[in-house]
Amino acid sequence: MHKEQHLCSIDIGSDYNTTIMNMVDVAINVTVDTNPLEVVCIVGGCAELGNWKPQLAVQLQKQEGVQRESWTCVVSLVEGAIIEYRYMVAVFVDLPPDESNESGDHVVVVKKWETFVRPRTICPKAGAAVLEEFGNYGGNYQVGPGWLTGLTEVRLDFKNNPIHMWKTHHKRRKYMIKVTAMDLRHKEHHGSFDDEDDSGLQALSGPCSDVLISVLNSEDDYIYRQQEQFGRLYEVGDYIVFKAHTFCPTVTAFTVDFYEYNPFDDTSIPEHKGFAYILPMTMKDMHRISHVPITGVGHIPLGQLTVEYLVVTPLPSQLCNMRTTYKHHWKRTRRPLDVGHRGVGSSYVLSGTAVVRENTIASLNKAGSHGADFVEFDVQLSKDLVPIVFHDFTVCIAMKKRRNTSISYGSHGRRDSSEQDDELYKIPVKDLTVAQLQQLKLSHSEHTQMELHTDEAENISLTSGCSDGSNDIDFHDDNCSFATLEETLKRVNIHVGFNIEVKYPMETVGGTKELDVPYFEKNLYTDALLKTVLEHGGTRRIILSTFEPDIAIMMQLKQHTYPVMLLTMGDTTGSDAYTDIRTHCISMSVNFSICEKLLGMCVYMGDVETQWDKIEEGKNAGLVLFGWGVDEYSQVNHLKESGLDGVIFDRINEFKNGVDHQANVFMIESREKMRRQLAEEGKLIKHTHVHDSTDNSEPEDVEME
Repeated sequence: MHKEQHLCSIDIGSDYNTTIMNMVDVAINVTVDTNPLEVVCIVGGCAELGNWKPQLAVQLQKQEGVQRESWTCVVSLVEGAIIEYRYMVAVFVDLPPDESNESGDHVVVVKKWETFVRPRTICPKAGAAVLEEFGNYGGNYQVGPGWLTGLTEVRLDFKNNPIHMWKTHHKRRKYMIKVTAMDLRHKEHHGSFDDEDDSGLQALSGPCSDVLISVLNSEDDYIYRQQEQFGRLYEVGDYIVFKAHTFCPTVTAFTVDFYEYNPFDDTSIPEHKGFAYILPMTMKDMHRISHVPITGVGHIPLGQLTVEYLVVTPLPSQLCNMRTTYKHHWKRTRRPLDVGHRGVGSSYVLSGTAVVRENTIASLNKAGSHGADFVEFDVQLSKDLVPIVFHDFTVCIAMKKRRNTSISYGSHGRRDSSEQDDELYKIPVKDLTVAQLQQLKLSHSEHTQMELHTDEAENISLTSGCSDGSNDIDFHDDNCSFATLEETLKRVNIHVGFNIEVKYPMETVGGTKELDVPYFEKNLYTDALLKTVLEHGGTRRIILSTFEPDIAIMMQLKQHTYPVMLLTMGDTTGSDAYTDIRTHCISMSVNFSICEKLLGMCVYMGDVETQWDKIEEGKNAGLVLFGWGVDEYSQVNHLKESGLDGVIFDRINEFKNGVDHQANVFMIESREKMRRQLAEEGKLIKHTHVHDSTDNSEPEDVEME
């Protein structure tokens, strides 16, 4: 092994100190099975290992002629330093130049990586050699899939009976469908492209070209898998999802082939009846429902295909490194968690109103001081794309009526009250900046009676004031609404976990739309929220949750640090349930959460009572389960006894005092860990204590607060 001296400049204030550090070569050898084009890499917490950046990871070389696939390299590391590291399997791709990038890109695609909460560690010494198995560390095997790094995911949902054939004899038949991804530039890279030649639509080359399929309503086929040669039979009522990865979504198209299904002959080759093209111009938006023609093999129109597509783009690479991941981590031995709903509860209910305004820093901290392990609160974007804490999609503002010059007076000589009333108008939260929102004197948008500011202005004005009704605005007042997510992450006790419910407007089965105006594009929306969480989350325990399944998919694909849960509203919620069957039907919610590799689900309390058998299937499959919609504390204990991992409920301050066993579970664990450490130090002191022969007393334990 080679040993050398390395100069390292360490910045200490305004002075610079040059320290000589010894570098030693360490031989790395790791065993793992890989696919063609895949490379094994090591990444870690020093410059020599890429500083946790996957694009700077050290690539290993595959050994030839060995019985088990093995990868090796030699890296120079600082002798005696404690260095953390992980292994990953990746594909490195040099993208060709295009109109937006003349020089092309060097992209790393993480296929799988080690997802231990604590990375591996090494203390390099001269002559050291490491022989390890990928994913196995101390007898604990943990490997997870990568996240979107340089790739875009395109998803096609076939649901609500999307195949509409024109002729009766075509309608009576059943069809097998297969989806293939194509790169429309394929022939440009190998010569001329003939617009009249259909063979120019070639399958995407590269490691991420496969189109995977999931049948969400199936008991057996909801896990993503490769398609069969002639696709999958579409049955009435199926919810089929196809997904593919691409580096260049603007030139990616899909062919949908239709094969006639013969129920009386399973051995013959299905007859190809037609096809449909889903072209980039069909997917100009990131999410929409499109209708494309189905054409017969003789170029005769057969029908129409309705498909809902979703394009998921990656986050900027600098927001995600490989140092930490909690995405699938859950301590099963911990007691069920108490989660404060909007802090200490909703402020806008007919009975049991919270003592502190909901979704404020004061409410969240009060819940934490009373022993809440987590607090749940709602987050959405302001007009200037800042994540803010607020539940409703609209607020009320007051418009001052223009006064009539001929004022009428009542019998007592007072001005008619009708001339003094202000008019209230609902306005979407998304149409106001943070500064404007924080100047609002808040009243719930569903309240028709409001205490209005008596400003003399004659046009629309934003009334100001905080919880005490004063006009002196202090944006650091913990009782004020519309705190930014960044402020909330910084100013709530670090031991209190966050269940951040990401809001996005949806439609209920009763026909009500939560917000009937155009909203933020989903990638833009999700990226702004994730950026804040990733930059300011720190060491806090954070769960991301949402009712909107597409938002859940995006939060899961775009980052690897925090776990994601799906909120559900089952049949017991009636007309308030959402139309999206993935959050409305419990069995579909379970399948969706499993196939998208979410941490778990937050289920409505009523569904725990009526559909426990389906929910239990998810629990047995490893999903973490929370419950919400609880009115009484007795129901909290009942849900815990049912097997839930956490319960979200109001008025936690009335049921817990935050003392002793009712304290925050993470604070309890932290104190116990400190006591153990102090006890170990005390034992060490006993063993090293020089005993005085004249002192017959036992050594005393040292105890610190």
